[in-house]
Amino acid sequence: MRRTRYHDGARVGLVIAGVVLFTVLTIVATAAAVIATVGSFPNGASRGAPAALTLLERPTARQVLADLIVKKADIESHVADMLAPSLGSRPAAVSCAGDLENPGVGTTTRCKVQLSDGRSAGATVTVTTVADGGVGVSVKVDSLTVFQDELETMAADYLERNTGSRPTAVSCPGDLSNPTVGTKTHCTATDSNGTSSGGTVAVNNVAGLQVGINVQVDGAS
Repeated sequence: MRRTRYHDGARVGLVIAGVVLFTVLTIVATAAAVIATVGSFPNGASRGAPAALTLLERPTARQVLADLIVKKADIESHVADMLAPSLGSRPAAVSCAGDLENPGVGTTTRCKVQLSDGRSAGATVTVTTVADGGVGVSVKVDSLTVFQDELETMAADYLERNTGSRPTAVSCPGDLSNPTVGTKTHCTATDSNGTSSGGTVAVNNVAGLQVGINVQVDGAS
């Protein structure tokens, strides 16, 4: 049987072609594996945050434990990693509400992002995928946030100005994310006698980073 022999030049050409083809396939495979979509921070955004910033990232092993409890510390670390490309560096700090226990698609939690210049922005973390013990999330940063502690102080200030007595404590259910005129939430105030009463806190003015509210105590006319 006669065997076909290749000239050395042809053999080298085939080797080079094989290397090039392998390199191209490697690049294509790598590009297909990257599913992160990164937004950018527009100039002049409130609190240094964009009106809408969504980042999607493939789940990693450290995001979730075997029992599908995503730990608070892991969420905070992952959010910082996701925001770093848009900020140019990791945020100075990220503080989230707590663990996500057995999350499903659509489960959300709130985080506070401390920027390197000292400003803060609120963010909503939403579970986008749950598969094979992994959890994928998106992060949307508020254009404006009235944080829970700020809102509670504002409500106490309002009640003191309008009733002459400052509550010893005010408790509100959470942040006001991207508030507009008419946005409402319900808070509870406790006086020095330990008596609690509820009230509706409504946004009546939004001007830049300034938010105005009024408080309507339950049962008051």
